Amino acid sequence: MNTIKQSPDLIIDVGMCDGGDTAYYLHKGYRVLAIEADPLLCEKARGTFSEAVAGERLQILNVGIAGSSGSLTFYRNLTNLGQSSFDPELGKTGGKYEQITVDCVTLASVMERHGVPHYLKVDIEGFDEISLSTLRPELAPPYISAELNFAESILERLKELGYLTFKLINQDFHTSSLEIAQDDTMWRMLRKMGRL
Repeated sequence: MNTIKQSPDLIIDVGMCDGGDTAYYLHKGYRVLAIEADPLLCEKARGTFSEAVAGERLQILNVGIAGSSGSLTFYRNLTNLGQSSFDPELGKTGGKYEQITVDCVTLASVMERHGVPHYLKVDIEGFDEISLSTLRPELAPPYISAELNFAESILERLKELGYLTFKLINQDFHTSSLEIAQDDTMWRMLRKMGRL
């Protein structure tokens, strides 16, 4: 029986987009496996993060994550790259888009090959739940982040994978303020009071 390698120094960033999250994870000292369907964003990231790529701290995979291996039509949204998607309704938002064919793999196959990360971020417009559908409990990382839409059953899927506690963040009220250390309670309280 093959055991899946645990990689506590690894973060998998599914939906790298402009590389903002990838940059943060690298800054925190993690190795990063960044996955992005858009080949132009991958090419740009290879230039932006050339040192991390050369130092083998970052690997960029230009593939889509789907429920099975194969090819899918990807809708690159030219108005807002963050809206690009395999879901035509999302990818075509704003009316300016182009279609490309992208090779896809499953999230399970990525982890079987690269190991189970410390943290998994999944943000692939309209395909978060589909990407998680191939995971098994032995592939569940200690921490996972995915976008929750009320029409989906992501919480049920996460429970099936063994997760028992959740932190829900409403993106409409999420701020881009600087991270505050967990033990810095006074500052955290002041920041929350300021938001109210």
